[in-house]
Amino acid sequence: MDFELMRYMGWSWPELDSTPEYVRRYCWDLMQARLSAEQAEHDKVMAEHERERAAHGA
Repeated sequence: MDFELMRYMGWSWPELDSTPEYVRRYCWDLMQARLSAEQAEHDKVMAEHERERAAHGA
C-alpha cells in the first residue's frame, strides 16, 4: 500500500514516514475511489466503442 500511495501522491520516503497513518489511510481510500471511477469510465467508453463497431459490421 505505502509504495503505491507514495508514488500516486508524489511523496518522498521521508514525507511518507512523517505522514500519520490515518492520513495515509484516508489518501489511500480516496486514491482507490478515484482509480475505480476512472476504470468505470474507461469500461463505459470501451463498451460504447464495441457497440458502435458491432453496429457498423466491423
